[in-house]
Amino acid sequence: GQGEDFLDKIDLPQIVVLGSQSSGKSSVVEALVGREFLPRGTGIVTRRPLIVQLNHTPGEKEWAEFLHLEGRKFGSYTAVRDEIVRCTDEMCGRNKAVAPQAITLRIYSPTVTNLTLVDLPGMTKVAVGDQPADIEELIRKLSVKYVGSPRAIILTVLPANDDVANSEALKLAREVDPQRMRTIGVLTKVDLMDDGTDCVHVLSNQFLPLKLGYVAVVNRGERASRQGVSVAAAAQAEELYFKRHPKYRLHMNRCTTKRLAEILNASLVRHIHASIPELRQRINDKIYEVEKALDRIGDPVDLLPAHRKGKLLLSLITDYASLFTGSVNGDAPRATGGATSATSKGIFADASANSGGPKRGAFRGRFKGDFTGGRASAQRSAKGSDTDLDLLEEITGGARVTYILEDLFCLTLRQVDPFDTTSDAEICMAISNANGHQHSLFVPEVSFHALVKKQIGRLERPALETVEAVRAEMQRIAVHCADNSDLARFPTLHTKVVDTVAVLLENGRVAGREMVSNLIAVELAWLNTSHPNFIGGSRAVLQAMTRLQEERQKERDRQQLLRARTFGIVGDPNKVESVLEGDAQGYAPSAADSDPQPPQSALKKKGWFRGWRKGRKHGDEDEDEDEDEDENGGGGESDEDEADEMPTHRSRNFHPKYEDPSLPVVKLSKMPLKVKRDFAVKNEKETIEVETIKKLVTSYFNVVRKQMMDYVPKTVMAFLVRDVVDEIQNELVSKLYSDDCVEEMTTEDPETAELRTHLQATRKAFLDALKILNDVKAII
Repeated sequence: GQGEDFLDKIDLPQIVVLGSQSSGKSSVVEALVGREFLPRGTGIVTRRPLIVQLNHTPGEKEWAEFLHLEGRKFGSYTAVRDEIVRCTDEMCGRNKAVAPQAITLRIYSPTVTNLTLVDLPGMTKVAVGDQPADIEELIRKLSVKYVGSPRAIILTVLPANDDVANSEALKLAREVDPQRMRTIGVLTKVDLMDDGTDCVHVLSNQFLPLKLGYVAVVNRGERASRQGVSVAAAAQAEELYFKRHPKYRLHMNRCTTKRLAEILNASLVRHIHASIPELRQRINDKIYEVEKALDRIGDPVDLLPAHRKGKLLLSLITDYASLFTGSVNGDAPRATGGATSATSKGIFADASANSGGPKRGAFRGRFKGDFTGGRASAQRSAKGSDTDLDLLEEITGGARVTYILEDLFCLTLRQVDPFDTTSDAEICMAISNANGHQHSLFVPEVSFHALVKKQIGRLERPALETVEAVRAEMQRIAVHCADNSDLARFPTLHTKVVDTVAVLLENGRVAGREMVSNLIAVELAWLNTSHPNFIGGSRAVLQAMTRLQEERQKERDRQQLLRARTFGIVGDPNKVESVLEGDAQGYAPSAADSDPQPPQSALKKKGWFRGWRKGRKHGDEDEDEDEDEDENGGGGESDEDEADEMPTHRSRNFHPKYEDPSLPVVKLSKMPLKVKRDFAVKNEKETIEVETIKKLVTSYFNVVRKQMMDYVPKTVMAFLVRDVVDEIQNELVSKLYSDDCVEEMTTEDPETAELRTHLQATRKAFLDALKILNDVKAII
């Protein structure tokens, strides 16, 4: 039934047939089953694990079915063989490749006993066809997967006409079963041994002894199969061979396939008896998990009367609101119950999407993981639920909102440097422009206002991004709660609830963004320079001058020490002291160093006015023009070109009073359209002004930064958290709870109904398995 998939994971005792290629494994399986249904041929024939489940059924009807074709019954074993070949070729191709995916075949017959046989691909060393080069390692890993289970009985097939000590199958069996407690050896091809030889020494368990011993069999050969010899006729011929053999007839209790089946049946019963306590505990754990899952799904609601559906809808809305509020506040309820209970479940289970409607199959997927592994459920119960483990490993719910506000936003603001994008030259330029045509005695406030407002404006973007981040996190919590509550059963209600919460959050987002922008605007509207935490102008100037004096003293000491070392007087303390005091000879700065002159090229540039020589007795206007052209080097810029760059106030009648005509004419340099001063080297006044401005801007920026680190989180909490938490219950009820939409809102997801049916079948399968175990215990 539908529950048998889960029952397979109980890991019941089974018989695993292990052997080398062409050792007769498949023939042994056919002999044990008593039916001819396996493909035959040369080389590697079994290329996928074949799990044969024998089920004893009353009556005379017999049939077979495959797990991948559930519901389709095969009445002919020839059709079964063809399906095995088809499945193998479909997965592995037609050229000897192997695949780890198993084929499960179930045989129902009144003549078989309840047991499971696993026929594995034969072990080989050399790759053929399209087999990978590491085919030996692949088959070995595949075999270990089955024989490694402590509940598996290892049926090791050993050709009697080969050296048993060199068997790879027996070597692997000894690795996984070092005590040899669950390994039984099957000696095949006894009839093909050379004349005068036998395997009695192995059969008597004297050579490489095993707890379950060895059994000798004679399989139906390929020739007999082609001749149409039945399995029953081959079994009679096998028994006659051993009875007539002079040595084997003395060991009939360890010969024939019939005896092998009896030994396997007895071994399997003992194995099951030893495993019954653990199996019973595991099945009880599975039953508890299935019943818990059924309880969480609840009963079908399509047959409920209208008033019951209305109560259910109100209960679902209330549960979700409580779950959402608890998740944000950190006190989410963790009780479990049915769909009609007033609690919510699984708040901290695996989240699905951050937004949108319910993930199809997500509700079903929440329960599939509960049925994997043997003791996983019991261990989780002992150590704590997945919810408790998640709470210890990561922050969830409202704690993530706090992380955004405190760890992301505040940390980002703390890392902002108000002068990381403004150089000292730009500060000097701002001060110069603020001074205008007058030199200020102190730093002008205009430059301070311009610079500090520029930095305050930088705080708006991270504040707005914080609003968006908290909105997205709240939406994630809303979807998370909906996906992991009873709302997942009702897709329409799920979508409506998530959409309603999204509208609430959008309203809060708009209000929050507007409030944050207003906070920045308020700070920019008026600078409170009387704030108690603001450094003030006098303190800033004093600190700037103190720092400048300290730096100058350090530079003066460094230069003097450098000169002393240069002239080799470092070793003489008196000379060093003399140099440091400035009394040493030869170190006075030269006139060129103390009063540098501008380059001559600057004096030759064309000015605003054209000069003329005083006392000039000869010449006219034409001569003046020629003289000007000579002075400009000939072919220079015309007056019209100069006028385009800067207005001129020259006049032909302009004559300096005191100019000595015997000296070179000195002209004013041309005024450019754009003037950019080089502030790379600042004088003392400019240095003090820059340092003062930086201290003032940094001090006031820190005041505003602290206020924003306080007001923005409060704004976000007010508009996006508290308002939503306070209004979510009323908003959901007013939007979704009405008589007209009760039927639509409580329509169950078809997958939920399918999952309920599947879990009910699973519970029945587990209960049947538990009954079988109890019956086996009583019989044994």
